[in-house]
Amino acid sequence: MRRLSVRRSRARHTVVTAASATAAPAPPAAEPPYPTMTSGPRTQPNAAQRA
Repeated sequence: MRRLSVRRSRARHTVVTAASATAAPAPPAAEPPYPTMTSGPRTQPNAAQRA
């Protein structure tokens, strides 16, 4: 039973991470340059992921 629960939890985690990864890079592109300038460290990893 524990093994099945672990697999389910890992599957959920991977799905959540994939959803967050796909949702994260989209908003910055639509937002104006001001928020991106304030959140420099956040835009750098996103750019690395895109490239």
